[in-house]
Amino acid sequence: MLPIITISRQYGSGGRLIGKKLAEKFDIPFYDKELIELAVEESGFSKEIFEKVDERASSSLLYTLSVTPGLMHGGLTGMTDRINRCVNVYNLNMNNAAKEIQRMDKKRANYYSF
Repeated sequence: MLPIITISRQYGSGGRLIGKKLAEKFDIPFYDKELIELAVEESGFSKEIFEKVDERASSSLLYTLSVTPGLMHGGLTGMTDRINRCVNVYNLNMNNAAKEIQRMDKKRANYYSF
């Protein structure tokens, strides 16, 4: 049985790149957006159903639940590193990078809670 490594990444952290490198190092498959395709194939549901889950997972109640005490949050890179990466990789200016990171963090926290 192959090992499963799950990475909860943050926007601008380079988590996708880290995941790909780990998959290569351990010679295991790497899945990202491919998981939606696999879920569609396995379940028989339409792709739109899975994509709509992301849209529904963005209420402020879910965000509040996701940041309640007791949930552990950690990261490999700090906010400054993430902002710099967004500026260099995604060509955002410093102010837009910080706002986009906050927006994406809220969206992903809501999704994970959902």
